[in-house]
Amino acid sequence: MHSPAPRTDTQLDTDTQLDTDTHLDTDTIDLARASEIRDRAGNRRYGSIDTLRRRVRAGTLPHRKDGNKYVVRISDLDAMRRNSADERAFAELTAAAKKAAAAAPPISPERRDLILGILAGRIR
Repeated sequence: MHSPAPRTDTQLDTDTQLDTDTHLDTDTIDLARASEIRDRAGNRRYGSIDTLRRRVRAGTLPHRKDGNKYVVRISDLDAMRRNSADERAFAELTAAAKKAAAAAPPISPERRDLILGILAGRIR
């Protein structure tokens, strides 16, 4: 008897396993099941079902209909999650830059160019 392979956080919990009889392939999942996938900390990995439905309606989450259910690819959910994290990071950076600019004294053109170079990754 061998022990099972270690579980990764991209695997579904036992009660949300894909049923291959009701899905065309194992790379797809319906929104209700996708909304119940949790990360190791217990947080929803892809957001609530309402969030996923909004993204489908907005056209930002590719999908197909299977009866009355929306079905999405897990790879599209992962891409959506990465993009959301990137957008949050950019929003935080923008807010920090605005706060720093409001508190900073006048900046010479040379220092402005230095700061722009740092942000563009040309200067370390």
